[in-house]
Amino acid sequence: MENVRSVTVESDYWCGHVQASVPDALREVRALVAADQKVVVRCVDSQRSSPRIAEAVARHGEVCTAEPEGCVLTCAGLYRLLLAGFFNGFDEIWVLAGTAPATGKLGVAALTSDAVQFDKAAVGDLPGSLRSVGALAVLADGCGLNYATVDPRWARALRRL
Repeated sequence: MENVRSVTVESDYWCGHVQASVPDALREVRALVAADQKVVVRCVDSQRSSPRIAEAVARHGEVCTAEPEGCVLTCAGLYRLLLAGFFNGFDEIWVLAGTAPATGKLGVAALTSDAVQFDKAAVGDLPGSLRSVGALAVLADGCGLNYATVDPRWARALRRL
């Protein structure tokens, strides 16, 4: 576990930085998500334009809704994109707690690990942002994987990477 540098910020919030990728993390937490659960894809291969992300998702035959904060799709669609090799680095995904779309603004700057590493710096009010949009976790990669979660099962799974 030498590559894991993780910090518990509060009793119900965990964040860290590991030498892994968004695809690695998605494979690790597969059993923790439901097919109809929603995700917000905020960045793909450094692309942050929701309309452009939506176009790329559509080219892979998936349906998503372009919102100002990112593209909303189901976990089933997300995993089909994963199998198609859609995520190649510098990606950011917010996994919501349920099937309803995000209810608030994400409220934080870019979280890809080229911008910040969670083991070295705090990122605004990330715990508050997770809670305000009803997110279980955020995964962001580039130069390793940043993760933050309010679910202890996710924290345990991501620490295994």
